[in-house]
Amino acid sequence: SPLPQTSQEGLQQQGVIFLSMSDGKHRHLFAYHPQFLALTRLTTGLWDDIQPAASYDGTRLGFASRQNGYWDIFLFDVASGQQTRLTDTPQFDGSPTWSPDSQWLAYESYIDGHLQIIIRSLANPTQEPLQLTSTPGENYSPNWSPLGREIAFVSTRGGSEDIWVARLDRVDDRFINLTSTSTGRNRYPRWSPDGRYLAWASDTPGISTIYIWDSQAPESAPKAIGNGDLPVWRPDGKALLAEIRSPNQTSLGAYNITDGSLVFPANSMPAALHGMDWRSGQAAQALARLKLPASAQQPAAA
Repeated sequence: SPLPQTSQEGLQQQGVIFLSMSDGKHRHLFAYHPQFLALTRLTTGLWDDIQPAASYDGTRLGFASRQNGYWDIFLFDVASGQQTRLTDTPQFDGSPTWSPDSQWLAYESYIDGHLQIIIRSLANPTQEPLQLTSTPGENYSPNWSPLGREIAFVSTRGGSEDIWVARLDRVDDRFINLTSTSTGRNRYPRWSPDGRYLAWASDTPGISTIYIWDSQAPESAPKAIGNGDLPVWRPDGKALLAEIRSPNQTSLGAYNITDGSLVFPANSMPAALHGMDWRSGQAAQALARLKLPASAQQPAAA
């Protein structure tokens, strides 16, 4: 394999972490695993690449990029390194998320002065995109359930940053607020791989905490797991990866969802993170086929 410090068997078992990280003057995409893969830069250029989201088979990434001066959604083929632009609009497009069958992509887009959630066909890119939200306030950070019929997102329609769920198979009573009683700023909803649990980060002054909500016990209070931001599920659904920030340091730690214990010690990162995902499937095999120039492998100093 051309990749540095890699254990292919370990990556196949535990999956690949895809993340956006500050890289010199810009932000680029990297592949990583604290045990099996050193930080490996996937994109390079005089622009920013953020908010990577891996397809369910692990072979493609959706991400937001400012390659032509404004933010669009791009697709990255992990095996070939080829990029394809999906959107081409002057307004901001970001935070892509895949449908389970990889035929659709939902993302946030700035429309008429507000962020709204858009759904776009990948099978037929010429099809007119569907606008899922249209309320005043901001609607952003969507995450598509692996069960297919729900999209979680952040909305300020109620006056604060709350986690909402859109039930795609309903017309009436489609939207429900999961955090209406929360006093924090709620962000980054992420469904578990089996679609049962929803994790998010909640900010209160001075601290960010990861919570888990059980859709099979919807009236139960969300469970606090540990400190952190940008929660991402391990592919087996038994642990949550989180960005853990201190005043001068960014680290990655993973919590056991049963008791909140650390699955591995917090790993110090060389720079700030700007989105991440964790995927198994064919991610490790595709990454092993990617030919990277030696000069593009390691991150630059932030």
